[in-house]
Amino acid sequence: MVLAAQPLETDGAVSETVLMHEIRYSKIFFRMNQLPSGNHTPQISAIVTFHAEGLVAHHTLLGLERLRRHADHQGIPVEFVAVLDAADAETVRVVTSSPVLRFCDQIIKTDNKDLGSSRNEGIHEARGLYIAIFDGDDYYSENWLTEAMKVVGAASGEIVVHPEFQISFGSDHCIARSIDMDEQPDYPMANCLSVHPWTACSFARRELYLKHPYHRTDLRQTGFGFEDWHWNLEIIAHDIRHILVPATAHFYRRKSSSMLTEMIAQHATIRTSRFFDHPSAWINKTEEEKLHQSNKRTTKRFLSKLARSIKKRVIKPKKKLEKRVSLPQWAIDELRNIATIEPDLFPTDGFLNKFKSYTPPLETLPGEVYAACHACIGDYYPDIIIVVPWLVRGGADLGVLHHVHAALEAGKKILVIATLDAESPWKERLPEQVRFIELGKSGRNLSEQQRLTVLARLVLQSSALVLHIINSQLGWEMIKKYGKCLLAAEKTMFASVYCDDYDQNNVRWSYPRFYLTDCWHYLEALFCDSLFYPDELKRQFGISTKKVHTLYFPTDIAHPQQYRSASTQRVLWAGRLTSQKRPDLLIGVAKALPDVLFDVYGYCYNHHDKHYEQALAQLPNVQLRGTYDSFDDLTNSSDYALFFYTSAWDGLPNVLLEAVAHGLPVVASAVCGTPEFINENTGYPVSDATNPTAYASRIKEALDNEEERRRRWENAINLLQSRHSSTLFLQSLNAIDGYFRS
Repeated sequence: MVLAAQPLETDGAVSETVLMHEIRYSKIFFRMNQLPSGNHTPQISAIVTFHAEGLVAHHTLLGLERLRRHADHQGIPVEFVAVLDAADAETVRVVTSSPVLRFCDQIIKTDNKDLGSSRNEGIHEARGLYIAIFDGDDYYSENWLTEAMKVVGAASGEIVVHPEFQISFGSDHCIARSIDMDEQPDYPMANCLSVHPWTACSFARRELYLKHPYHRTDLRQTGFGFEDWHWNLEIIAHDIRHILVPATAHFYRRKSSSMLTEMIAQHATIRTSRFFDHPSAWINKTEEEKLHQSNKRTTKRFLSKLARSIKKRVIKPKKKLEKRVSLPQWAIDELRNIATIEPDLFPTDGFLNKFKSYTPPLETLPGEVYAACHACIGDYYPDIIIVVPWLVRGGADLGVLHHVHAALEAGKKILVIATLDAESPWKERLPEQVRFIELGKSGRNLSEQQRLTVLARLVLQSSALVLHIINSQLGWEMIKKYGKCLLAAEKTMFASVYCDDYDQNNVRWSYPRFYLTDCWHYLEALFCDSLFYPDELKRQFGISTKKVHTLYFPTDIAHPQQYRSASTQRVLWAGRLTSQKRPDLLIGVAKALPDVLFDVYGYCYNHHDKHYEQALAQLPNVQLRGTYDSFDDLTNSSDYALFFYTSAWDGLPNVLLEAVAHGLPVVASAVCGTPEFINENTGYPVSDATNPTAYASRIKEALDNEEERRRRWENAINLLQSRHSSTLFLQSLNAIDGYFRS
């Protein structure tokens, strides 16, 4: 409901009775002082939003009245559209009783709790041909409205204009010049992934704002913010230029606590944008002409060019520029006039000496890496994104392949993103219809935060509705910092965790330890490969296991499983030569059983583990065989009696499933999830898992009784066939709400 109040015969203040009556309505129109003689239809509508500015709102309106009086002298009618968005009582009182309000002005009371929505509402109600966007606690140069209207009115085609300078005061004093796209046609648009080159203060024709409205952010509910950054990029995406108006300024009040600082503290990011859907358009014109001349503008050439560019550069921390500057004389004169409203801004020598020059940074590399990754995806529209550190030989990596094959079987398109700067030899095992992006390698010169920015933007802009994190720290960081945004973008998030790890001080190290508390409420479900680990997570974190699902990995091999244990004294050991897998126990057992030959397939993670390799090489009954790609490679040409496993902690190791599937009985440490597969009926568990003598005893027991060895293997193969098939794995995933969502 709209009320139009009559001019009040008062000193310019609104009576308490009228004010209380008006505030009951969602929109309130006050008609205060009369317009000057002449045209009463406004040409410019100044949209200014207020929230909790209190008495500062009075100064803001007095400052805007300077602009309006300047426009009056040039015969340009201006209306104020003050939008009170969930404003506190003091701000409502200050604005509604302001002596500068005129008959043409509008005050709109809303409860949007959102700056972009409030601006849209003000624009909708505005009656001017042009719109000027203002904030409720800043000042502007007196000539801003009139000069902006001249530039926009004279332009051919649509443009948005901004003040030439942003001059900050308050908690920081600096002067920065914005970017004029006509002056700098080659300005690298890739910079806009990380840097916002324009302020919220803008001016354009009203139909442009109606055609391209601001988007809601709802920061505290969605994690999205910077509605002006988003709006400015949407304008570029629609081929509209951002232009500066010479000798104009936005005097920006910097506060230690503000909506901007809250956005930064909450790791806010901008919503999905058309701007990020077409990063190939970011190539500057010179580069584009060269590509046209070569007549080879293929995706491959584009990627090669970006790769060369990225490889040459390393982003170094930027030093804060402390160079003192002299403000232009016209800006000093503006401050002197504004000081009649806020005396603290009087341009004394001491005040002017505080100002530093600030140039928005050039951080194009994150944008270029994003563009390269986006080009790799091309016109592929994934349903599920799986984020991994790499694809190397390992159980978790095999789990990735299981998830990929299950999703393909379910008719889904898969994108796999590797986040570490490392080789992924198992990427060749991905089906050809799966897209694979090596973000860690292409972004090796980025900082961790920059890589995180690129990853989050790739996921937000993607068609994929499902996100699955498997052992990627960057992926966990993304959920921690941007989980609220991802939920708001209707992404459903899952993560796989398998067991705890321990550092050199025997302190627990795991992704749940570092991330579960912060990420739990964003996750739809958590996947484990054992029944042991969900109970362990409940013990550690107090979580409800209703959101934790055990997915036993499948082990399907092409040929029928058959018993292949030979009547020999040869034992197979396979795994990483690292402290988790306890190669020290292997060394002790080999010494205790000198008549048994141990074939060892494994590799060292890092140089700290090389001593294991050296110690094993010195034993006469140990043969170091190096790495392997598949278990088939281990068993096809050798006759082993059994498989030996010494891990100190684990989920349910896939290598045990593979050993049984390839016909070998198993002797294994009875830790974590291992007993769910290797027990007294299915193998030879070692409960005293730190004692080499206990392992030696069980190996001797298995080698001495071939009939019992076979019986236990047959029980193991029956369990494998009944519980670890691809069909059951797919059925389990289908039963989890949201994983295969459409």
